Amino acid sequence: MNDQYRLAELGNSEIVAGLSELVRQSNALTAHLVELEERKLHLELGFASLFAYCTEGLGMSEGAAGQGVAAARVCRRFPEVFERVARGELHLCALCALAPHLKVSMCALVRVLASWSRSLPSALACISQPTPSYAT
Repeated sequence: MNDQYRLAELGNSEIVAGLSELVRQSNALTAHLVELEERKLHLELGFASLFAYCTEGLGMSEGAAGQGVAAARVCRRFPEVFERVARGELHLCALCALAPHLKVSMCALVRVLASWSRSLPSALACISQPTPSYAT
């Protein structure tokens, strides 16, 4: 294992500070993905989509890339949402669950949901999905 991943020698405060920095970097990643797609840089780099750039160019897993692309697109449409993500008021997972349901008029709903709980948006998005009908 690479020495940069051996954290046993770090103190508790260093671990906590490192984790906080990684979260900030995750938010910066979302901002970079927004701008990269806005400029269509993934096309200039030879990738057919932002998802392809994330998986093939950056080496992200398909799940992480899908979540990152979905979050970036929502943040691009609703800059206020990104501010809430950056402050830790709304998690990317919840944002991705809400993404298919968001409309311009729903930004107020996102504000309310974010103030209630970090897990509530995911739960609400799940129950708003239509129940599949199964042939019997």
